[in-house]
Amino acid sequence: MAAKQLTKKDILDTIKQAGLVTEKTAKDIVTGIVMDASEAILNGVQRMFDEQNKINDAKFATKEDLQREIGWVRDDIKGLHAELSAKPSREELNRLEARVNRYHPLN
Repeated sequence: MAAKQLTKKDILDTIKQAGLVTEKTAKDIVTGIVMDASEAILNGVQRMFDEQNKINDAKFATKEDLQREIGWVRDDIKGLHAELSAKPSREELNRLEARVNRYHPLN
């Protein structure tokens, strides 16, 4: 048989029937229980977030790491640009080929 889950109203009714406390005191007790449970849950969730933040900090790069990597990529791009700029463009190559073919034809 499944246990019935108690609601706030059930708890208040039981406390009133026992004659232990007044309605206001019963509400204060239940509110305190609910607040304590809520606080415990929130503390547990906060600990989980703190642990995940530590893992993420260790796993992912920082802003400084990324800036250093970007600097290396920029240097590589500048080096490649310098290498490629020494080569003639396709248009220049075609003009040179036409001049060579005019003065030294293969036929």
